[in-house]
Amino acid sequence: MSLGIAEEVVRVYSKSGFKPAKLREIEMQRLLAKRRDVEPADMAYACADLRDKEQTFIGLDKALADKAGGLEVVKIVPSLDPWRSDPRYLDLTASDFVRRGCSSQSEPAIRTCCRCSTL
Repeated sequence: MSLGIAEEVVRVYSKSGFKPAKLREIEMQRLLAKRRDVEPADMAYACADLRDKEQTFIGLDKALADKAGGLEVVKIVPSLDPWRSDPRYLDLTASDFVRRGCSSQSEPAIRTCCRCSTL
């Protein structure tokens, strides 16, 4: 999430609470997506926070189609808990891309830390 979006979400949250802040976050992410690439998984997770099942799965499907790195955490995002038994979730987590740790390579990607060159 960009700093500008985060600041706006904080402002809305302080005035109106969680749901209006999340709705504003989603709205601003959609506007930003018209100008540049945004992480589709982030939008899906925001929709999940609002318990919007259909928009969540639309976002997750887009994230998978885009091979988005944000899917690395899909198995541990708490707001997805109610839908872990949904066939769409099971298909997503069974996909080769997610099973390989969101790497387009046949082997899992080796991650490095900027400080020590290993993780």
